[in-house]
Amino acid sequence: MDFADEQDAILCDRPEPAINGSPYINEFMKFINEKISEANIEKYGLREINIKTLKGDGGYYWTINEEKNIYLRYLGYHPHDLGEIQYSYFWKNALFDMRARSRGEGIRGGKGSTTWEYVALFPLNNEAEMALTSTRDEVYADLKQVLTAYKDFGVFSAIAEHTAYFTF
Repeated sequence: MDFADEQDAILCDRPEPAINGSPYINEFMKFINEKISEANIEKYGLREINIKTLKGDGGYYWTINEEKNIYLRYLGYHPHDLGEIQYSYFWKNALFDMRARSRGEGIRGGKGSTTWEYVALFPLNNEAEMALTSTRDEVYADLKQVLTAYKDFGVFSAIAEHTAYFTF
């Protein structure tokens, strides 16, 4: 498949896909895939978030942009629908339980792509409810940016040149 030929993809509101190494990467460079420090686990209350959601405790990795105060954390597959992936999406003090489906392909160390299908964004605090009301477009635009930086599996991604596609 030629990654640029996918006609129905919406790519970060750009006319071309967001490919690592492309002119558009500058917007995504500030997102970092990393293991979360113990200090940040405490600062963001991640153990409590894990308990509130379906995860339990463990697996502390994220894609974060500290300057924008945004992160995305993989929590696991939904227990009632194994095709649905659950994430914790933190956007400027607004916390969401984000559900998505993804379809990926590629070669380890080479080119690859992920097509993201939105399932749901559940607000988990008052800030999240207000963000969806007053800044919905910005919340979703930043979600696309963080998913682009996340690639196919965050810190564990094995794809060198990644393209993100969105159906939302």
